[in-house]
Amino acid sequence: MVCDESDQEVFRKLTGWHQYLMCSGTLSHVRRPRFFWVSESISPGEEGILEDHGLYQEVKVFGPKEPPEIWECPGWTWVSREEPVSLPTFTRSIPRTRPPASPAGLHHTPQEARERWVQDTYRYPPYTYKTEFCLHNGVELRVAGPSEREILMGFLPSHTAAKVGSKWANYDQRCSSVGNSFHTAVVALILKYAQQQIKPGLSLPGVAELAQEHWSAVQRLPKERFHRSSKELPQEPEEDWFARLEEQGVGPSLKVGITAEEALVRRFLHHLTYRGSDVHVDSGTPFRPDRLPREGIDPRQWKWKIIKGWRWAYEDHINVLEMQALYQSVVWRARTGRLYKKRFVHLVDSQVVLGIATKGRTSSRKLDGILRKYNLLLLAVHGYPILGWVVSRLNPADAPSRWYVLQ
Repeated sequence: MVCDESDQEVFRKLTGWHQYLMCSGTLSHVRRPRFFWVSESISPGEEGILEDHGLYQEVKVFGPKEPPEIWECPGWTWVSREEPVSLPTFTRSIPRTRPPASPAGLHHTPQEARERWVQDTYRYPPYTYKTEFCLHNGVELRVAGPSEREILMGFLPSHTAAKVGSKWANYDQRCSSVGNSFHTAVVALILKYAQQQIKPGLSLPGVAELAQEHWSAVQRLPKERFHRSSKELPQEPEEDWFARLEEQGVGPSLKVGITAEEALVRRFLHHLTYRGSDVHVDSGTPFRPDRLPREGIDPRQWKWKIIKGWRWAYEDHINVLEMQALYQSVVWRARTGRLYKKRFVHLVDSQVVLGIATKGRTSSRKLDGILRKYNLLLLAVHGYPILGWVVSRLNPADAPSRWYVLQ
């Protein structure tokens, strides 16, 4: 963050950490000077320089900047493509009916830029509308839009384009989200240098490698057209997208053939319920009985084998034990690393567990603790479970669960 000296002093006293200033302008086309307080002393090594300013140190890391054709929306061109110009820090988008008091940089803003500022309902500081910071389409000039700001800040296009109800997040909401964020490359480098201080010799991607990885990811995605509507999210036609990928030598990840097992899973996906319900542990009845009965899945379509089993060390309500079993199944999947960023199908014979796991929350104190661990593990491994219900008599895990009997 950027703050005055008194606030900086408060942060230094409260944390006792090292204070660093780092700006994205040396490795991106957009400036973003921000202070960081880090518990470890950091050094950019050969990637940059460290300048001492007394109470804080400035980290300057030099890296390749984004090619304009990567972040420009279709049909628009940045005016300063061939000039060493950095865009000013992105701020929140606040449309107004009248100009704010004492707007920043008004005295050094040319008249033509002031006119664009007025036409844009004073959304950003007036200096933002200078010609060298604008994009043009041969007819008009404008400042960078949401998708362009996302890419320049290290995000993927449409990162802030969340859908609320029947409408997409509008222009101002998205630009404000970007204006409240940090430059991802700067944060990644700060974390990298801190980790290398903790573990000397740790090999992590450099600034050029991080940039190339981001650009490659952006190039594989459809470009977003510039718009200010909240009703839709217009993107370039698929024909243009595929043609662009072909010219760049980047092929989209298309899976031509699938295995019989994958085809079976896809067929059953049409029968799964994604809508959960909250439950009472004592009665095991859902609050929304109108969602029942659920359609069960026949597990005999697969071949099964036993891979994990254990004896319960304590007695508890059946719903608690069923939820614990679901959590343990995810723990087992996560240990192999194959669960990372994967979608998987899991069958349960407890409609209570199915209801709370699909919803992700419960008012039951007994179930809440296990459910939280289940949710946190899925979040950590980026796993996406799809739960299906089977009747107990067909559940292949039902018989093994009865092998151990408490004496």
